[in-house]
Amino acid sequence: MEFPDLGCRCSVKTCQQLDFLPIVCDACGSKFCKNHYAYGKHNCPSFAEKDAQVPVCPLCNQPVSCGRDLLPDVAVSAHIDRGCKPDSTLTSKPIYSHKCSLTGCGRKEIVPIMCSSCSKSFCLKHRHPQDHRCSQAQSHPVRNNKTKQNHSPNRSATFKPSYDAYRLNGMTEEAALQEAMRRSLMRNGQGQNESAEGATRGGRKSEQDEDCTTCTVS
Repeated sequence: MEFPDLGCRCSVKTCQQLDFLPIVCDACGSKFCKNHYAYGKHNCPSFAEKDAQVPVCPLCNQPVSCGRDLLPDVAVSAHIDRGCKPDSTLTSKPIYSHKCSLTGCGRKEIVPIMCSSCSKSFCLKHRHPQDHRCSQAQSHPVRNNKTKQNHSPNRSATFKPSYDAYRLNGMTEEAALQEAMRRSLMRNGQGQNESAEGATRGGRKSEQDEDCTTCTVS
């Protein structure tokens, strides 16, 4: 049930909604509902008198003077056409900024890859000391050997020397790694077979000793 004597209807002709708390536009003075009180919603003819904006140029990051009867986009476009100077702080920085320290490489990475021996940054291809001929790693062989002895042996330590030897022979990194892993698995398999044969010999010997003891007692 509506009460026409209470409130006021929206000034938009296509709306005419009865609103008990209408909003008065501060530019044109008309009354509107909550859906049409904004300048753009009711196409306010006097919005330029109230909606004063100072646009900022996206290139030089400086405010652009704009008249009330001129759209901000037009003012910024004219400012750019006049030849504004781009702000150096807004220009994008290169992503690949960490250059490899090896002479003659020139490759760049997103993040620095530091060598633990010489503390220099290298690319993925030359990150290992033997790949960039690290002088610090070669001058401290005793320290490197002690470090290797402190670590527990793992599977990678069994085929690391042969892996480096294959790489020096001209094989690709992937092929050398596969060949080293294959030889490591073969050595592990031979060791397990020898252990099993030794256990079998020990079992047979214990059985023979028991038979001899039984014969002696009888």
